[in-house]
Amino acid sequence: MLRFVNLIKAINSPAILERAREAICAAEFNDPDVNAIRDAAFSVLDNGERLDRTAVAAHLRSLGRNNAVSLLEDKMPVSEPVEPDSAEGIVLLRALQRFPAANAMADEARITRESGEVDAMTDVEDLLTTLSPVQDHFRDS
Repeated sequence: MLRFVNLIKAINSPAILERAREAICAAEFNDPDVNAIRDAAFSVLDNGERLDRTAVAAHLRSLGRNNAVSLLEDKMPVSEPVEPDSAEGIVLLRALQRFPAANAMADEARITRESGEVDAMTDVEDLLTTLSPVQDHFRDS
């Protein structure tokens, strides 16, 4: 859910979306509607249109992606654009740039779970160990 929220914030902030383009394009979301929203945002941007939620929703409607439109319009409140060089913009950009790493970690966790090699408690302990440096980084920021 957090990655979806960050994607929508990036759509509301085209300068940030453009700076994080490679990482966002590499991200695979577990929801095909979220992938469609991401792809539509870049289509709008690449066509030289003004990027905002209205334009992305219109593009999705033209593709018949009504569930994606509903997700975009109904699940997230409209927010003001974030300036890329503001503190909030820097944090958002860093989060977006970590999308590929988050995908890799999720894939690794899924493979480990499916292999049955470890029990649930080991998974939780490993996750906490992995996240501790990340949490410390944000606490210190």
